[in-house]
Amino acid sequence: MNHPDLPMRTASEQFTFSLMRPFFHVAWIWAAASKAVISYQLWGKPGVLKALVVFGAFWFLSICSLYSLARVVAMILDLGLVSQEKRTPLLIRASYWGLFKLVCVGILITALNLVSESASPYFRVAVSLGISTVCVVPLVGGYFWSRRVVEHA
Repeated sequence: MNHPDLPMRTASEQFTFSLMRPFFHVAWIWAAASKAVISYQLWGKPGVLKALVVFGAFWFLSICSLYSLARVVAMILDLGLVSQEKRTPLLIRASYWGLFKLVCVGILITALNLVSESASPYFRVAVSLGISTVCVVPLVGGYFWSRRVVEHA
């Protein structure tokens, strides 16, 4: 909580690792569980390493996409708190993060089209687990984050 005599902290200043910790934990747990599923499904078959690399690439792009979205939201929330002369640089930074988000989504869609047309059913599992990171991490991480916020309130 802010003290009346102290300046209000912006959302970008509050965007710390401790705030994002539940999301990072869920992302790593999801990566480990997905790796286990892919390894179990492809046990003894050729292409295990390729499937894990495909999953890792989709997982990484999904995490980058989610992180850039969080940065854009934090900067947009700051627009109402900063002075007029700081708004233009903040909008430029937010637009860079927004462009990065769009690039990540574009790469995800392009890679999904390329992999889904030519891939075996085993790679489809790796791709779907990698893409589902975009849904699982915000939902489960948000659940744990909200529980932590309610407990500390």
